[in-house]
Amino acid sequence: MRVDYRIQAVLLVVLVFAFRETRLRAGEAWQPSPGHAQVPENCCPDFAVALYPGHLAIAERNFEPNPDLHITSQTSPTFLLHAEDDRTDPVENSLAYYAALRKVGFSAEMHLFAKGGRAFGLRPTESPITRWPQLVETWLETIGIMSKQRVLLP
Repeated sequence: MRVDYRIQAVLLVVLVFAFRETRLRAGEAWQPSPGHAQVPENCCPDFAVALYPGHLAIAERNFEPNPDLHITSQTSPTFLLHAEDDRTDPVENSLAYYAALRKVGFSAEMHLFAKGGRAFGLRPTESPITRWPQLVETWLETIGIMSKQRVLLP
């Protein structure tokens, strides 16, 4: 028996291994590279997966949420994953973002691991954090983006 995963039509998916600061000057519009499709102005991801994110909070301000992020009740459902021993971007980035989402009445899923370090990605390790893709899969099923269907194939 093989398990197939059916993903419902998704407007836009964002898988972020690390948020990086990108700023446009006032009045400057984002322009796609030649050959890329135009993205409508009101386009919003159906969900976001943020692995070891940074720049979500400002360390110099006691990890208050980054004011450049506009967190509203319209923010995409978000899955946060962070290792406490990440020496590049402290786990407080995920904690602050999660708290900001909760403050506007928005629910998110967050998983914190004691060990995992930085940039673990899809590389298998002995650490439990290696199983993060299964956690994302379960979350996507929970929020109705993906459904598991058992299909018998010859």
